[in-house]
Amino acid sequence: MAVLYQQLLQRLQDITDGFPVLFFLDEFANLGIIPISDTVAATARSRRMGLALGIQGIEQLSQKYGEDKAANLLNNLKTKIFLSGLSQVSCEYASWFCGTSTIKIETISTAFLAMIPDKKTITSAERDAVTSDEVRRLDPRKALVISDYLNAATVDKISHSH
Repeated sequence: MAVLYQQLLQRLQDITDGFPVLFFLDEFANLGIIPISDTVAATARSRRMGLALGIQGIEQLSQKYGEDKAANLLNNLKTKIFLSGLSQVSCEYASWFCGTSTIKIETISTAFLAMIPDKKTITSAERDAVTSDEVRRLDPRKALVISDYLNAATVDKISHSH
C-alpha cells in the first residue's frame, strides 16, 4: 500500500491546476513507510492537497520514520485532533502544544477579631492550558483540536451511530 500512496502523492504534487484533493489515511503508521510523506506534508497546501492522518500515538511515527522525519511531518500538519485514552507520550505532546495559561488565585484572610477587616490577595500563577492527564481523560464524546496558531478547543465528536 505504501508504494501506491507514494505514487499517488508524487503524481498529485506534479499537477498544480487540478481539483483539490484530501487524503484520509487512517492507521497511517501501519501503512508502511511512505518515503516522501514529510516533504508532501510541507508542500501539500500550496498544491491544493490536504492530508488527514490517523495515528494511535505520535510515538508510532518516530518508530516508523525516525525522530527527525516524524517531527517534520508533525510540524507540517497544521491541525491536530486528539481523542481520549492516548498514550502518555501523545498526551504530553498535546499538552505541550496547547501551551500555558495564567490563572488568578484569590485568597481572603479573615481576622479573628471583627475590628480587623478581611484581607483580599490576588496572585497569578502559570499552568498548562490543558494537562496531559486532562487530555488522557477527555470525555469519549469530545475531541481536542489544535489548529495552526489558534487556541486549542474541545469540540463534540460527531457520533457515527446516529
